Amino acid sequence: MRELAESKQKFNLTLLTVDTHEPEGHLSAQCAQRGYSGFEGVVSCTAAEVADFVRYARDNGYLEDTNIVILGD
Repeated sequence: MRELAESKQKFNLTLLTVDTHEPEGHLSAQCAQRGYSGFEGVVSCTAAEVADFVRYARDNGYLEDTNIVILGD
C-alpha cells in the first residue's frame, strides 16, 4: 500500500482472504503462533488481521484520500 500511495496515481488494491471458508478454514502460521486454534480461532484471527490493516491505513494517513471496502460472504 505504501508504494502505491507514494506513486501519487490512482490505484486499486484488492486483498482476498479465504481462511474462513468451511469446512474447517485455514489457520495461518501467524495466527497459530498468536494462540488461535480451531475454526473459531480462524475467524477471530482473520477479523483481527483485517482490523489491523484498517488501523494501519488510518494511522498512516491513507484514509484521507482512500476508500476501504470490506465485503463478506
